[in-house]
Order: sequence, then C-alpha cells, then structure tokens
Amino acid sequence: MAEQASGCEPYDLVIIGAGIAGLNALHAASVHLPSSARILLIDKKDAPGGMWTMAYDYVRLHQPHPFFTVGAMEWSWKKPRNYLARRDEVRSHLAHCLRKLREDLTLDLRLGHVARDLREVRSGESWQAELELQPKGTKRGQTIRARRVIDAAGFNYAAPEPIRFSSANVTSITPADLQFTLAQSPGAPAYVVGGGKTGMDTILAIQDQDPRRAITLINGSGTYFLSRDMVFPTGLRRWYAGMPPALVYHDCAMRFDGHNEEEVRAHFIAHYATNSDPRSQNYVWGLLSEAENQRIEAGVQTKVWDYLEDVSDTPDGPQMRLRSGAVHAVAPGSIFVACTGSLLRRNVEAEWKPCLSPNDAILSITTRDAMHVLTSYSGFLLSHLLFSGKLRSAGLFFLDLESLLTTNKQAFAAASMAQSYHNVMMGFGALPRALRDHFGLDLNRWHPKLRQLIALYSLRKTAHDDVQHCRAALHRVVDRFGVHGGMLADR
Repeated sequence: MAEQASGCEPYDLVIIGAGIAGLNALHAASVHLPSSARILLIDKKDAPGGMWTMAYDYVRLHQPHPFFTVGAMEWSWKKPRNYLARRDEVRSHLAHCLRKLREDLTLDLRLGHVARDLREVRSGESWQAELELQPKGTKRGQTIRARRVIDAAGFNYAAPEPIRFSSANVTSITPADLQFTLAQSPGAPAYVVGGGKTGMDTILAIQDQDPRRAITLINGSGTYFLSRDMVFPTGLRRWYAGMPPALVYHDCAMRFDGHNEEEVRAHFIAHYATNSDPRSQNYVWGLLSEAENQRIEAGVQTKVWDYLEDVSDTPDGPQMRLRSGAVHAVAPGSIFVACTGSLLRRNVEAEWKPCLSPNDAILSITTRDAMHVLTSYSGFLLSHLLFSGKLRSAGLFFLDLESLLTTNKQAFAAASMAQSYHNVMMGFGALPRALRDHFGLDLNRWHPKLRQLIALYSLRKTAHDDVQHCRAALHRVVDRFGVHGGMLADR
C-alpha cells in the first residue's frame, strides 16, 4: 500500500509497536472493528516480537509457553505444556500470530519505521491523532492521521550496555556476547553483575557451557522470585498442590495497607519465594523453579551482597571496588557480564505521558502511567476497554511503576500486586464475560477447571471490599512517594 499523504482519509487505527502489547491490541481490534477497518501497524524493528527481537539468545520465558500469547492463539507446535520457550521460539510464535491476524484485517504493516510527534488534533467536531512516520535512519517523514492510535511502547526494552571499567585487564560484556566470550576465554572467572532474572539466566548459561568455571554473583540488594513449582505444579499435583497465581497476589494485596511494604516482602519471601533469603529486597515479578535455584546456589562460588562501582588496575593486579567501600582482588582476564538495566531500570526514565489522551484519541501502554506491571495484560485489557467505550468508566487505578521502582523497591512490589488484583477485577468486570475466552494470558488456566472456579469464587465473595482496600492502599502510596497515580475517572 502506498504511503498515506497528508490530507488523505485517516486510518481507523494506528498501533505503534509490534511486541506482545501491540499485538494484543491488534487482536482486540480484530474482535471489535470490522474487517474493512484500515489499520496501520508500525515498529522501528525489522521484525515483529518487541524485546524478543533484541534479547540475549539464551533467555527463556518465566511461565509455561501457552500463557505467553496473543489473544488466545495457540502455539503451532506440540511441546510439553510446562515448556519454557526460548527467544527464537517466542519470536517465531509472535510472528505467526501476526500472520494469522493479517488474514482477517485490512492491515498496512510498516516495519523498520519510526513514529514521532504523536499528538491529538481537532478534525471538525471530533478529535483524531496525528503523527510523523519515518523510515528508520532517514529524516524523510510522512504525516499520518488516525481516528485512534494505540502507542504500545510497553517496557520500551533497551539492551544493556557493557559496564565501563578503569581496568584494561578484565573483559566487560553484555549477555548478548556471553557464549562467544566464554568460548574465547576458557577458564576465566565470570562475574555476573545483577541478581535479577537476567543474572539467573546467565549463571545457568555459564554452567551449561562450562560447569567448572568459577562464578561470582554481585547480587546488589538481592532479588527474590515467585516459586514456579508453587504456581505451576505438574502432573497430578496440579489437582491438589500449589496455588493459582491470582490467590498469591490477592493474599499479598490484602496484607498491603500502603505503608507496610516491608511486612509484605517478608510474608512473600517466607511463603511464596523460591530463594527465601530474608535479606533479598527486590521483586520484579520473576519466576524461578526449585531446581533452577538449586543449580544456581551450587554453581556460584561467591555471592557479594553489594553493588559494583569500578574495576581498576593496581600494582597487585585488577581490583574491584564496591559501593560499601570494600575492595576485592580480581584475576586478570576475568569476565564481567552486565545483567542490569534493561527492563524497568534505565538510568533515564521514559517520558511520562497519560495512558489516555484528553480527548480519547491516543491510548499509551507504558510503565509510566500503567494499569499493570505486565504490559501484555495492559495491551489486552486496555485495548478491549477502549474499543468497548468503557475505559474511562472501568474504575482502573493507574500508577507510575517505573518511578515507584526507582523510589522504593519494596513499595513497588507490594503496590504492583495490589494494583494487579484491583485492575484485573475491575477491568474484566467492565467487559462482557465472553471476552474472557480470548484472554490466553491468564496464568490461572494452568490449573484444572475446578480449581480455577474455586479460586474465582473465593475472590468474588469479598471482591467489593477487597477492591476498596486496594484502592485506599494505592492512594496512600501515591501520597507517600509523590509519584503519578490515581483513578482514570478522576482526571
């Protein structure tokens, strides 16, 4: 299709971003809009898949693969239900979902294009959205208008950069270079900088390639993970063991009063975490199995509960300096792998913008004015509510999760669980029940139908009071930490 010239008939919908959030928005459009609706899908990358086109090659899903999808679209393979898909497998599935959606849509796909200067403009008695569309790497732009735009930036994932050190005698890399560097440096000690999901993946990848290599984990203030064995039990245990994820987060949400995030953290670690070290301070919705945790604990020779400041050369050899002021000798040729800063932890926060523009022409799915920590959930729920005309009235509570994480990690964890429960209950309560069948992201579907129904019944019994409790706690968080947040209906 030729590029739209300024003044031509506007698109019915423009979606910016072909990752999991944008593709779920596109799926919602396929449910609500006629097949004749003119839709433009833009992504600056050359393939669909969002962060999965850029992530390191050994990354795997946190959850069983059927629950990472677009709408309720099934994976086009036969793998065990608990299989954790790898990067290229996820990327292939998302590309498959896009191909299937294109069969039923009038879709103009612009990969390798950048959208700039997104804004609302008046058009007669109504409002539209306008943007400048540019092929990546050029300054030649085209003005595009649309009745609606969904800006599905999501996490706006940025691949980590190597850490810059003063020392010339150590190697600093990102996870993307891990496999090659290990092969080129047999026996060199490995330092994994960051104790989050990327760090755990990296330790396991090093063990897979060279089980005898010395590994040091620079753990910061520590990360704890939800036990995958608890929320996704296998075999017959699915019928009686573990706990559906909704009940875990409901339990923590009901304990959080807006002030007691330390109490919630301790409760989560004691009852739901895989790695139950009470010193751990960070929870960013990661999952880890007991077997993975055991391998990691056995494979790490040294765990440093501190932050790395620099590695410098001294007459006695390289030496690393930590934030606490402690120093440790480092063997020449050691490999430092940067495993922080790619997701929700950038040095520079993404620009804050309202989730919904003043005249409802632009929906932005980001972590700055967020309705859920999982942008996949946001892409699904917000888009369906938008097309249903119920987004402003659905009773959702929005929160600047990125700023809250920077301000107070424990409050982020507790508040994001309370927000998740609140908004999932309110969002689905505002939508027709039939749309729940399209929600293939629902992690509770892992459990047999009977257990799902029992969990749903227990949540619904006290839903009204529980929602009010969460809302009050979230208002207190906004007041305490001075972050953007509140009810969309109050704006």
